[in-house]
Formats: sequence, C-alpha cells, structure tokens
Amino acid sequence: KMMPHMAVPVAGAGLSWRFDGFYAINYLSFSIGNAGLRAIIVPNGAVKTTFMDIRTGKTNPEAGYVKWG
Repeated sequence: KMMPHMAVPVAGAGLSWRFDGFYAINYLSFSIGNAGLRAIIVPNGAVKTTFMDIRTGKTNPEAGYVKWG
C-alpha cells in the first residue's frame, strides 16, 4: 500500500562551519525524506561527524539553518 505524501522530516540550507580558519562545510544544502535508507559516503576526515552534529543540533552552524519537519 502506498503511503500518503508527508513533509520532509529534516532539511538544511546554506550551512557553513569553519575549523581553524578553513571551511569544513561551505554553503551545504540538503533534504532527507521520510522513507528509505540514506548514507553519507566520503573519505575519512571529510567532516561526516561535524555534519551529523549540525544536523542534530549538537553543533551550531556559523551560517544557514536546519529545519525539522
């Protein structure tokens, strides 16, 4: 049975974050839907943890926003 259309649970726009003066994340925008499996596949040291911390609210971005549902 098909699920009715639902709002995007989490989205972000214009996210930026610097580490020691270098942009680790620079104007990142994303949206994560409510169905399926999602993965972030990048090399080690490519700020996956920082992105997840910003997405969950543990770390505040220097610019941009994250909006939940």
